[in-house]
Amino acid sequence: MLTAFSDSNPSCYAWVSQKSEGPFYCKKCNIEVILKKGLIKQHHFAHKPPKQCMFGYGESDIHYKAKKGIFEGLLAHANCTYCELEKPIGDVIPDVFAIINGVNVAIEVQKSKMTVEEAIRRTKACHKNGLSVIWIIPNMDELKIYTDEGESVCKAAKWKIFFHALGMGKLYVWAEHEAFVKVVHLSEFKRYVQESSYYDSYGDEVTHGGYHKALKTVKTVELAPFGEINLADNFRASFRSKEFKTTNWSIPVCSTWADDKGFWWKQQRPKHRRDNLDFASDNWDF
Repeated sequence: MLTAFSDSNPSCYAWVSQKSEGPFYCKKCNIEVILKKGLIKQHHFAHKPPKQCMFGYGESDIHYKAKKGIFEGLLAHANCTYCELEKPIGDVIPDVFAIINGVNVAIEVQKSKMTVEEAIRRTKACHKNGLSVIWIIPNMDELKIYTDEGESVCKAAKWKIFFHALGMGKLYVWAEHEAFVKVVHLSEFKRYVQESSYYDSYGDEVTHGGYHKALKTVKTVELAPFGEINLADNFRASFRSKEFKTTNWSIPVCSTWADDKGFWWKQQRPKHRRDNLDFASDNWDF
Protein backbone atom coordinates (compact mmCIF):
# COMPACT_ATOMS: atom_id res chain seq x y z
CA MET A 1 0.00 0.00 0.00
CA LEU A 2 1.15 3.53 -0.74
CA THR A 3 -0.73 5.29 2.05
CA ALA A 4 -1.41 4.88 5.75
CA PHE A 5 -2.48 7.15 8.58
CA SER A 6 -0.78 8.35 11.75
CA ASP A 7 -1.95 10.01 14.94
CA SER A 8 -1.38 13.42 13.35
CA ASN A 9 -2.03 12.79 9.62
CA PRO A 10 -5.08 11.01 8.10
CA SER A 11 -3.26 10.30 4.84
CA CYS A 12 0.50 9.67 4.85
CA TYR A 13 2.16 9.04 1.48
CA ALA A 14 5.00 6.54 1.55
CA TRP A 15 7.28 8.47 -0.83
CA VAL A 16 7.27 11.66 1.29
CA SER A 17 6.83 10.22 4.80
CA GLN A 18 9.71 9.54 7.18
CA LYS A 19 9.89 6.68 9.66
CA SER A 20 10.27 9.20 12.47
CA GLU A 21 6.74 10.46 11.74
CA GLY A 22 5.21 7.11 12.74
CA PRO A 23 3.76 4.95 14.00
CA PHE A 24 1.62 4.37 10.89
CA TYR A 25 -1.60 2.39 10.62
CA CYS A 26 -3.44 0.55 7.85
CA LYS A 27 -6.53 2.36 6.53
CA LYS A 28 -8.49 -0.90 6.39
CA CYS A 29 -7.68 -2.80 9.58
CA ASN A 30 -6.17 0.03 11.74
CA ILE A 31 -3.22 -2.23 12.65
CA GLU A 32 0.28 -0.75 12.70
CA VAL A 33 2.25 -1.03 9.44
CA ILE A 34 5.92 -0.60 8.47
CA LEU A 35 7.20 2.14 6.17
CA LYS A 36 9.59 0.61 3.63
CA LYS A 37 11.92 3.04 1.84
CA GLY A 38 14.39 0.89 -0.10
CA LEU A 39 16.60 1.78 -3.06
CA ILE A 40 15.00 -0.54 -5.65
CA LYS A 41 11.25 -0.80 -5.09
CA GLN A 42 8.73 2.03 -4.78
CA HIS A 43 8.42 3.26 -1.21
CA HIS A 44 5.39 1.65 0.43
CA PHE A 45 3.79 0.49 3.66
CA ALA A 46 3.50 -3.18 4.63
CA HIS A 47 1.88 -5.13 7.45
CA LYS A 48 4.07 -6.61 10.12
CA PRO A 49 4.22 -10.43 10.12
CA PRO A 50 2.21 -12.47 10.76
CA LYS A 51 -0.19 -10.76 8.32
CA GLN A 52 -3.81 -10.62 9.44
CA CYS A 53 -4.98 -8.12 6.81
CA MET A 54 -4.55 -8.70 3.07
CA PHE A 55 -4.96 -5.07 2.00
CA GLY A 56 -2.06 -4.15 -0.27
CA TYR A 57 -0.75 -7.72 -0.34
CA GLY A 58 0.79 -8.91 -3.61
CA GLU A 59 1.05 -5.50 -5.27
CA SER A 60 4.01 -5.29 -7.63
CA ASP A 61 6.32 -2.36 -8.23
CA ILE A 62 4.57 -1.49 -11.52
CA HIS A 63 1.26 -1.56 -9.62
CA TYR A 64 2.63 1.04 -7.20
CA LYS A 65 4.00 3.15 -10.07
CA ALA A 66 0.67 3.10 -11.91
CA LYS A 67 -1.33 4.13 -8.85
CA LYS A 68 1.08 6.92 -7.97
CA GLY A 69 1.33 8.17 -11.57
CA ILE A 70 -2.44 8.25 -12.09
CA PHE A 71 -2.97 9.94 -8.72
CA GLU A 72 -0.41 12.67 -9.39
CA GLY A 73 -1.69 13.21 -12.94
CA LEU A 74 -5.30 13.66 -11.81
CA LEU A 75 -4.31 15.81 -8.86
CA ALA A 76 -2.87 18.38 -11.27
CA HIS A 77 -5.78 18.24 -13.76
CA ALA A 78 -8.32 21.07 -13.87
CA ASN A 79 -11.28 18.68 -14.39
CA CYS A 80 -10.45 16.81 -11.18
CA THR A 81 -11.68 18.62 -8.07
CA TYR A 82 -10.62 15.94 -5.57
CA CYS A 83 -8.25 12.99 -5.67
CA GLU A 84 -7.05 10.52 -3.03
CA LEU A 85 -5.05 7.31 -2.97
CA GLU A 86 -6.55 4.25 -1.28
CA LYS A 87 -9.47 6.13 0.24
CA PRO A 88 -11.92 3.92 2.20
CA ILE A 89 -15.45 4.45 0.83
CA GLY A 90 -17.98 2.21 2.53
CA ASP A 91 -16.70 -1.36 2.15
CA VAL A 92 -14.38 -0.62 -0.79
CA ILE A 93 -10.92 0.99 -1.02
CA PRO A 94 -10.22 2.00 -4.63
CA ASP A 95 -6.60 2.33 -5.72
CA VAL A 96 -7.42 5.92 -6.70
CA PHE A 97 -10.59 7.84 -5.89
CA ALA A 98 -11.30 11.01 -7.85
CA ILE A 99 -14.12 13.44 -8.48
CA ILE A 100 -13.92 14.24 -12.20
CA ASN A 101 -16.42 16.68 -13.70
CA GLY A 102 -18.65 16.02 -10.69
CA VAL A 103 -18.55 12.21 -10.99
CA ASN A 104 -17.23 9.97 -8.21
CA VAL A 105 -14.73 7.67 -9.94
CA ALA A 106 -13.00 4.55 -8.63
CA ILE A 107 -9.81 3.72 -10.53
CA GLU A 108 -8.63 0.17 -9.98
CA VAL A 109 -5.23 -1.00 -11.21
CA GLN A 110 -5.72 -4.62 -12.20
CA LYS A 111 -3.47 -7.45 -11.01
CA SER A 112 -3.19 -10.46 -13.34
CA LYS A 113 -3.51 -12.85 -10.40
CA MET A 114 -6.92 -11.47 -9.50
CA THR A 115 -9.81 -13.86 -10.10
CA VAL A 116 -12.87 -12.86 -12.11
CA GLU A 117 -14.97 -13.52 -9.01
CA GLU A 118 -12.96 -10.96 -7.02
CA ALA A 119 -13.21 -8.41 -9.84
CA ILE A 120 -17.00 -8.87 -9.95
CA ARG A 121 -17.24 -8.48 -6.16
CA ARG A 122 -15.24 -5.24 -6.20
CA THR A 123 -17.14 -3.87 -9.21
CA LYS A 124 -20.43 -4.51 -7.39
CA ALA A 125 -19.06 -2.86 -4.23
CA CYS A 126 -18.07 0.25 -6.20
CA HIS A 127 -21.58 0.48 -7.66
CA LYS A 128 -23.18 0.05 -4.24
CA ASN A 129 -21.11 2.96 -2.95
CA GLY A 130 -22.00 5.28 -5.83
CA LEU A 131 -18.76 4.98 -7.79
CA SER A 132 -18.17 4.73 -11.53
CA VAL A 133 -15.37 2.19 -11.85
CA ILE A 134 -12.62 1.72 -14.41
CA TRP A 135 -10.10 -1.13 -14.35
CA ILE A 136 -6.66 -0.34 -15.72
CA ILE A 137 -3.88 -2.74 -16.69
CA PRO A 138 -0.55 -1.35 -15.35
CA ASN A 139 1.42 -1.78 -18.61
CA MET A 140 1.36 -3.44 -22.03
CA ASP A 141 3.66 -6.23 -20.83
CA GLU A 142 0.77 -7.61 -18.75
CA LEU A 143 -1.07 -8.49 -21.97
CA LYS A 144 1.84 -10.73 -23.05
CA ILE A 145 1.49 -9.85 -26.72
CA TYR A 146 3.27 -11.96 -29.35
CA THR A 147 3.13 -12.38 -33.14
CA ASP A 148 1.24 -15.16 -34.92
CA GLU A 149 0.88 -15.21 -38.72
CA GLY A 150 1.94 -11.57 -38.86
CA GLU A 151 -0.67 -10.35 -36.35
CA SER A 152 -0.27 -9.07 -32.79
CA VAL A 153 -2.12 -11.53 -30.56
CA CYS A 154 -2.43 -12.53 -26.90
CA LYS A 155 -3.76 -15.44 -24.90
CA ALA A 156 -7.39 -14.86 -23.92
CA ALA A 157 -7.04 -15.20 -20.16
CA LYS A 158 -10.31 -15.02 -18.25
CA TRP A 159 -9.45 -11.72 -16.56
CA LYS A 160 -8.75 -10.09 -19.96
CA ILE A 161 -12.09 -11.23 -21.35
CA PHE A 162 -14.01 -10.05 -18.28
CA PHE A 163 -12.51 -6.55 -18.28
CA HIS A 164 -12.87 -6.40 -22.07
CA ALA A 165 -16.60 -7.13 -21.77
CA LEU A 166 -16.99 -4.73 -18.82
CA GLY A 167 -15.35 -2.03 -20.96
CA MET A 168 -17.74 -2.66 -23.87
CA GLY A 169 -15.02 -4.16 -26.04
CA LYS A 170 -12.11 -2.20 -24.63
CA LEU A 171 -9.16 -2.76 -22.31
CA TYR A 172 -7.45 0.23 -20.72
CA VAL A 173 -3.67 0.15 -20.25
CA TRP A 174 -1.73 2.76 -18.29
CA ALA A 175 0.55 4.72 -20.67
CA GLU A 176 3.19 4.85 -17.89
CA HIS A 177 2.90 8.58 -17.31
CA GLU A 178 0.36 10.73 -15.45
CA ALA A 179 -3.33 9.85 -15.98
CA PHE A 180 -3.00 8.76 -19.60
CA VAL A 181 -4.13 5.37 -20.89
CA LYS A 182 -3.96 3.40 -24.12
CA VAL A 183 -7.07 1.67 -25.43
CA VAL A 184 -6.98 -1.91 -26.74
CA HIS A 185 -9.64 -3.99 -28.49
CA LEU A 186 -9.49 -7.79 -28.68
CA SER A 187 -10.96 -9.39 -31.78
CA GLU A 188 -11.31 -12.84 -33.27
CA PHE A 189 -8.08 -14.46 -34.47
CA LYS A 190 -8.10 -17.04 -37.25
CA ARG A 191 -5.15 -19.32 -37.97
CA TYR A 192 -4.75 -20.99 -41.35
CA VAL A 193 -5.07 -24.79 -41.29
CA GLN A 194 -2.79 -26.29 -43.92
CA GLU A 195 -4.51 -28.50 -46.45
CA SER A 196 -3.62 -32.18 -46.22
CA SER A 197 -4.98 -35.42 -47.61
CA TYR A 198 -4.76 -39.17 -47.06
CA TYR A 199 -6.41 -42.36 -48.30
CA ASP A 200 -8.74 -44.22 -45.99
CA SER A 201 -9.12 -47.99 -45.70
CA TYR A 202 -11.49 -48.00 -48.67
CA GLY A 203 -8.96 -46.27 -50.91
CA ASP A 204 -10.88 -43.00 -50.96
CA GLU A 205 -8.95 -39.75 -50.67
CA VAL A 206 -9.87 -37.65 -47.60
CA THR A 207 -8.82 -34.00 -47.42
CA HIS A 208 -8.57 -31.67 -44.45
CA GLY A 209 -7.61 -28.03 -43.97
CA GLY A 210 -7.31 -25.31 -46.55
CA TYR A 211 -9.27 -22.84 -44.42
CA HIS A 212 -8.87 -20.36 -41.53
CA LYS A 213 -10.04 -21.56 -38.10
CA ALA A 214 -11.07 -19.17 -35.32
CA LEU A 215 -9.15 -19.84 -32.08
CA LYS A 216 -11.07 -19.55 -28.84
CA THR A 217 -8.07 -18.98 -26.57
CA VAL A 218 -6.15 -16.49 -28.74
CA LYS A 219 -7.32 -13.00 -29.71
CA THR A 220 -5.99 -10.34 -32.06
CA VAL A 221 -4.78 -7.20 -30.26
CA GLU A 222 -5.87 -3.92 -31.86
CA LEU A 223 -4.46 -0.66 -30.45
CA ALA A 224 -6.67 2.42 -30.80
CA PRO A 225 -5.44 4.71 -33.61
CA PHE A 226 -6.02 7.93 -31.64
CA GLY A 227 -3.18 7.22 -29.20
CA GLU A 228 -3.16 8.01 -25.49
CA ILE A 229 -6.14 9.65 -23.78
CA ASN A 230 -6.50 11.26 -20.37
CA LEU A 231 -8.82 9.84 -17.71
CA ALA A 232 -10.01 13.37 -16.88
CA ASP A 233 -10.56 14.60 -20.45
CA ASN A 234 -12.01 11.89 -22.62
CA PHE A 235 -14.21 9.89 -20.23
CA ARG A 236 -17.74 9.91 -18.86
CA ALA A 237 -19.93 7.76 -16.62
CA SER A 238 -21.69 4.90 -18.42
CA PHE A 239 -24.46 3.01 -16.62
CA ARG A 240 -25.16 -0.69 -17.18
CA SER A 241 -28.81 -1.13 -16.21
CA LYS A 242 -28.99 -4.90 -16.80
CA GLU A 243 -26.83 -7.81 -15.75
CA PHE A 244 -25.22 -9.63 -18.67
CA LYS A 245 -24.71 -13.37 -18.12
CA THR A 246 -22.45 -15.82 -19.90
CA THR A 247 -21.95 -19.49 -19.14
CA ASN A 248 -19.24 -18.98 -16.53
CA TRP A 249 -19.62 -15.42 -15.21
CA SER A 250 -21.68 -12.25 -15.49
CA ILE A 251 -21.21 -8.50 -15.95
CA PRO A 252 -23.10 -6.95 -13.02
CA VAL A 253 -25.32 -3.89 -12.97
CA CYS A 254 -22.82 -1.07 -12.47
CA SER A 255 -21.58 2.33 -13.56
CA THR A 256 -18.27 2.40 -15.43
CA TRP A 257 -15.91 5.24 -16.33
CA ALA A 258 -15.81 4.87 -20.11
CA ASP A 259 -14.07 6.77 -22.90
CA ASP A 260 -16.02 8.80 -25.47
CA LYS A 261 -14.25 7.42 -28.57
CA GLY A 262 -16.94 4.95 -29.59
CA PHE A 263 -16.39 1.60 -31.30
CA TRP A 264 -13.48 2.76 -33.45
CA TRP A 265 -12.49 -0.78 -34.51
CA LYS A 266 -15.75 -1.20 -36.45
CA GLN A 267 -14.81 1.64 -38.79
CA GLN A 268 -11.21 0.60 -39.41
CA ARG A 269 -11.87 -3.13 -40.00
CA PRO A 270 -12.60 -4.40 -43.54
CA LYS A 271 -16.25 -5.29 -44.18
CA HIS A 272 -15.60 -9.02 -44.39
CA ARG A 273 -14.30 -8.96 -40.78
CA ARG A 274 -17.28 -7.17 -39.23
CA ASP A 275 -19.44 -10.22 -38.68
CA ASN A 276 -18.03 -11.45 -35.35
CA LEU A 277 -17.78 -8.29 -33.28
CA ASP A 278 -19.93 -9.33 -30.34
CA PHE A 279 -17.30 -8.97 -27.61
CA ALA A 280 -19.74 -10.15 -24.93
CA SER A 281 -21.15 -13.19 -26.70
CA ASP A 282 -20.63 -16.83 -25.76
CA ASN A 283 -17.83 -16.87 -28.33
CA TRP A 284 -15.77 -15.11 -25.66
CA ASP A 285 -16.76 -17.47 -22.89
CA PHE A 286 -14.65 -20.50 -21.95
